[in-house]
Amino acid sequence: MTTVRVSAAVMTHPRRARLAEGLARRTGIPCVVADPEPAGRPNALRTSAEAWSRTTDDATHHLVVQDDIEPSAALLSTAHKAAARFPGRAIAFYTNWDCRNASAVRLAALAGAGWVSAIDGEYTPTLALLLPGRHARGFARYARRLVPTHTDDDEVMTEYLAAREVPVLLSVPNLVDHLDVTSIAGNNPEGERRACCYAPGQVPASGVLTGFTAVPHFRAGQLRVLVRGDGRPPRWTSTPWTTAGESLGVDIVRLEDDWRAWQGRSPEATALADRFGTTALRSLWAAGFLLGHAARTLGTGRDPVAGLRSEALRTLAVGGLLTLTRDTGAGETAHRLRLLADSGARSGEKAAATRGFVPHARATAQAPSGETPGGEREAPAEGTPRGERDCTPSS
Repeated sequence: MTTVRVSAAVMTHPRRARLAEGLARRTGIPCVVADPEPAGRPNALRTSAEAWSRTTDDATHHLVVQDDIEPSAALLSTAHKAAARFPGRAIAFYTNWDCRNASAVRLAALAGAGWVSAIDGEYTPTLALLLPGRHARGFARYARRLVPTHTDDDEVMTEYLAAREVPVLLSVPNLVDHLDVTSIAGNNPEGERRACCYAPGQVPASGVLTGFTAVPHFRAGQLRVLVRGDGRPPRWTSTPWTTAGESLGVDIVRLEDDWRAWQGRSPEATALADRFGTTALRSLWAAGFLLGHAARTLGTGRDPVAGLRSEALRTLAVGGLLTLTRDTGAGETAHRLRLLADSGARSGEKAAATRGFVPHARATAQAPSGETPGGEREAPAEGTPRGERDCTPSS
């Protein structure tokens, strides 16, 4: 059995050298890599290529973290365990709270899984990413050729991994959060960019959620259902949530009845509706219902961790409504919104438990179909089309 050796690097810009050095001290990562052209226009891909090139000769895997993170104390130890268990996969330890992959993480959190397959076609989260050594070195070479014409390391990473059919797993919980610091890449107008399920006191459970074909996605006050197609681009399509009866096996009439019942008995319904609008609140409640319903049908054999469930639903509400008002994260409002999402999730779980259902996903600890015991796949030709970006980049 191959001995796992993980090298690591912190990527930074000289303007944030103090931040990077502090992160290196806290994590024990000895290698700090700064932008090689600090006087030039900021280019995350340029610095990323350098950071991935620092993979040591004997490393089986390489971890790159960006300087603007708050890491869990378990980040490095979990990275080592993940490298041993999933040797051929890319492992992302951060997922932004309003992106498509955040919806997959929340589904896994409510289903009691510790890892979930990424939704392919969306950008790869690079805030804290682990790659097999040969792909770390390969990406460094690939990225350097594209630096003159590209700047986004997350999108180029998606292209590289897709061309080589490297599966991406997301950790549940996220093991890093994004700090609220000035963006070198100019992303400050996007507002807060936080993790969808950061719980520094928790580590991922053993179960892997994979094979799901539909997941509810709540963003900017609107709810859609992402449905996986037959493999031809676009692989995932966005459909109206009212079609969830077909894609998720949900009784939409019961969902609507339960929503009206919540409105009638909740003393906070009117105040929240005045602030966010009834349509946005109904969509949030329905998002919770659909997540709870889908998670209840997965049969993971493990109950969700209460803290992870709570955080996943909190960020569903706050992250999904943040673009409507800039202060949804404030204490009492965030608490009320989480309770609304939790009520929806519990109603969805009860609805799933009382009707027949054919699961659209599975939880497993086995390698995905087509992956060899070593985790590698044959590489197809390069040039995979860019995936859709529907949420904020991390750098």
